[in-house]
Order: sequence, then C-alpha cells, then structure tokens
Amino acid sequence: METDNALRPGAGTRVAAVVVGLAVAGVLAGLAWWWLWEPSYYVVSEGQGAMGEPDLARRFAADGWFGVVGAVGGLVSGLLVTWRFRSHRILSLVALVAGSFVATATMSLTGMLLGPGDTDSALAAAAEGARVPVELAVTVPAFYLAWPVAALFAACAVLWGGSDPPPVVHRTPTEPADRLAPWGPPGYPPHDGAAPLRHESR
Repeated sequence: METDNALRPGAGTRVAAVVVGLAVAGVLAGLAWWWLWEPSYYVVSEGQGAMGEPDLARRFAADGWFGVVGAVGGLVSGLLVTWRFRSHRILSLVALVAGSFVATATMSLTGMLLGPGDTDSALAAAAEGARVPVELAVTVPAFYLAWPVAALFAACAVLWGGSDPPPVVHRTPTEPADRLAPWGPPGYPPHDGAAPLRHESR
C-alpha cells in the first residue's frame, strides 16, 4: 500500500478541490432543505403574533429537515471522498472534515436566503390579522453537526471495511545490457563505445 503523505506535491490542490466540491454540494443541499420545509405561521393579533396548534407542530420542522438532508449529504460525500483518496487516508480525512463544515455553512446560508426574512421585523410591520411565516433557520445548534458526523461515519466504514488499492511497484532503472547478458556472443555488446568485434575468415 502506498504510504500516506499529506504534504506530497499536489496535496493542497486535492484538499481545495474537495472543499470546493462540498461547498457546491452544500448549496444543493440548501435548495433541498428549503424545498422540503413547510413553514409555520404567526397570526397578528393586537400587535402580537399568535400560533395555532397545526403551526406549532411544524415549528421545529426546519431543524429536522436540516438534520435529515445534512446526514444524507454527509454519508454520500464521506463515501465518495474517502473511496477516491483511500490510499491517502490522512489527506482524505482532512479534506472531508474541512469540506463538511463548509458544506454545512453553505447549506444553512442558502436555505436562509431562500426562506422568509426575519420574523420579528415582519411581525412589527404586519397589519392586524396578517399571517407571517417563520424564517427558515436552525434553532438547535446540534443539528449543524449532522453533515460532519455522517461524513466521518461513512469514512470509517470505507477505511475499515473496504479494500486498499493495488500497491504501487517502484521499478529500478534498467541496468546496462553488458551486465544483464554476459552470455551474449563474442564481441557483443560493445564495451566503452567500441564497435562490435567482427570475426573474418581468411
């Protein structure tokens, strides 16, 4: 098996490529989070927001969907990245951990930008009886760990249960022909650049 070496030439490029790829994956996950989420609403009454039972039941749906989408993204990215760089275990883990947190950040930011704006500001400007949606955001910080934890779990499954790639055989340069074939015919091969000996009959 090829020896791990996180500092070998091109290692930084590989890490950057994984991080950028996971950042893009986080944007796609943010789109999925926003699409799956169903907002709950406040109803403005006497200058305050009140929420009915159906909306209360959906109040924390944003956290749940964030965890589900993040876990799926973490499992898929963990499997792909670790399998692709399984001969460089340290490198793959560093890239995967860094990229997972970047993916979590881009996922959260994408969902917040697509979802409703700040709820407090909307309530303050809403008229009596208006319905104001709750903003799309993670309220329980533990759900931010869904993607990194799932990615590390998938990486461990690949590293412990998968097979290593075929070992790389390093061949030594071919030695001179006069050393490899001393049994050749007289006068061949030439020595010291001299022309081959020729035997002429007289």
